[in-house]
Amino acid sequence: MSAQTALIVIASKDSWKIEAVRRAAVRSFSSKTIIVRCEVVDEDDGHPPLQDYFAMVKARRRAQLARVQNPQASYCIGSESAIQRYDADELIFDWLVSSSITGLGLARSASTPMPPAVREAYRSGADFSDSFRASFRIVPRGEQGMVGLLTRGAVTRTALYEEAVILAIMGSIALAPLPKISP
Repeated sequence: MSAQTALIVIASKDSWKIEAVRRAAVRSFSSKTIIVRCEVVDEDDGHPPLQDYFAMVKARRRAQLARVQNPQASYCIGSESAIQRYDADELIFDWLVSSSITGLGLARSASTPMPPAVREAYRSGADFSDSFRASFRIVPRGEQGMVGLLTRGAVTRTALYEEAVILAIMGSIALAPLPKISP
């Protein structure tokens, strides 16, 4: 792989995640040729979002598995949805982990409280998509996602995810020695 090329592997087959990683890479490495490839390293088990710590561990495992399968990659990205309880609310967000040859970078997307009707259906045992469908008569899919539906398109989950990917990549770069700046 040439020094002018960045190969970024995303451990997902979701088209909106792949697009978010592509956008983040273009913004992060504007002078390089960007190649984004998806690599499914484990099957999505369809589980509800995990509690905060367990989601971070799963995102890290996905990034590391993608690194093992793609040692030539500049960066390997793993992600997982998470829930964090805060008083009576449950905040939802994604963990993003970037694995590079210099180390791991870690970032969270912005979080938002689950809408009350979704939270109640989810707490009673319905899965997340079913909870949203029962509350809003629609399933959050594609680039929009739940945040896009709730903000009427002002923020999409692709855009939310893109920012976290940039932070995760920069975190794994920050572990490398910084270049000297001449006066």
